[in-house]
Amino acid sequence: MKPNLFLVGAAKSGTTALATFLAEHPRIFMAHVKEPSWWSDDYRRGQAAARLDVQADYDALYAPADPADYDYALDASTTYLISRVAIPRIAAYQPEGRYIVSLRDPVAMAQAFHMEVLFNTVEDVEDFETAWRLQEERAQGRSLPPRCPEPKRLQYREICAVGAQLERLRAVIPEERLLVLFQDDMTRDPAGQWPRIFEFLGLEAHDFDPTRRVGAAHFQRFPKIARFYQQPPDWIAPAVRGGKRLLAKTGATGLAKKALSRSGQRATLSPEFERELREAFDPEVRTLERLTGRDLSAWRA
Repeated sequence: MKPNLFLVGAAKSGTTALATFLAEHPRIFMAHVKEPSWWSDDYRRGQAAARLDVQADYDALYAPADPADYDYALDASTTYLISRVAIPRIAAYQPEGRYIVSLRDPVAMAQAFHMEVLFNTVEDVEDFETAWRLQEERAQGRSLPPRCPEPKRLQYREICAVGAQLERLRAVIPEERLLVLFQDDMTRDPAGQWPRIFEFLGLEAHDFDPTRRVGAAHFQRFPKIARFYQQPPDWIAPAVRGGKRLLAKTGATGLAKKALSRSGQRATLSPEFERELREAFDPEVRTLERLTGRDLSAWRA
């Protein structure tokens, strides 16, 4: 069965919880690799649990999904919304695909994304404001972490340009096959939002707890072990990938990440820096308002 449901982003906007709950539905299949990121080849992949070299490798992830048992095969790769090539490629591959997008205040999103790439050892600057001010220099290939697989992941302004990203998506995907959600709504009233999702998919609701907390903020507990796990040296990368694949297939990936992480609160942004970020993202928020008809003045400068 070819994937026909794509949770394309936005990054750090509640997509882990959405993917988790969608995958628990008996009529939705999700491969052991939650984010294969196959179609966004303008963003290099890191050491994922599966090595995807050719189209057949990607298709094989979804081969266990029998159409007699499942209505949907889910690919939940958040790089697809960021990418400039992924959506047209997916649309050509799967013309009947359905798409779900979750949106978040881009200021909060940018800080959370910095925290995520720091956790994944893609970033090595712990202070978000410092990392933000390095964007131009890093775009020129300077001040990059030693084992950063994709420097474009450190361009926080571009990663969180959700207005332009949604506009690109809507230019390709018909409205009837696209569902736009807001993380604020999913957090505040999940029981009221999930019926919209099931109606969009044409599925009966399944028994699950939509208030269950999934994907909380986290920090590295053992940085050296984390670097080895997330960005292993080339000579041992295949073995680490095999270990990740085994963890994914046995459902133990979450336990491994929990062992390597600790919970905590994000740092508070200074009023001056937050104002700077709101001004930087103001055009994106205004584009979202125009596209969705929603008042997002609380997100604007």
